[in-house]
Amino acid sequence: MFRWFIGALGQGLSVFSRVQEVSQFRLDGGDVSHAFGAGVAANWTYWTEHSVTAVPVVVASAALLVVLLGLTVVRHGASGLAAFAAFAAIGLPALVVPAWYCVLSNHSQIHAFFVYRSLPAAVGVLLLAGVVVSGRRSPVRASEDPRTAGDLLRHG
Repeated sequence: MFRWFIGALGQGLSVFSRVQEVSQFRLDGGDVSHAFGAGVAANWTYWTEHSVTAVPVVVASAALLVVLLGLTVVRHGASGLAAFAAFAAIGLPALVVPAWYCVLSNHSQIHAFFVYRSLPAAVGVLLLAGVVVSGRRSPVRASEDPRTAGDLLRHG
């Protein structure tokens, strides 16, 4: 934003009308769809049509997430079901990608050829969330642990 003020010093206040034009174009201009989720769809389509590994990565990631969350339930019983809530909380940052594509739909559609790269990153965030949740240990209550506090400090 500061650069606009510097530009206005050199070129006059017409800089601000140009900023407004570009902003308006980014919101609703160009040869793009204005349907909700069009930016997500454009980037998904670009990724899956231009990368031979996209679909296998998504399928393998989904399968791995099912295995990791299933393993968590098997290891921890009914309390393992809480893992799904933990997974959702840890994986929440992955929603930034589709949200960004929706908010900046015009940009996301016009520049799908490079903006799509956030999709594999979001898949990675979800995978990491699954790994973290499946690797957690059940909390041990002090009354169930025969070791003393000193033992725990010395030996972990």
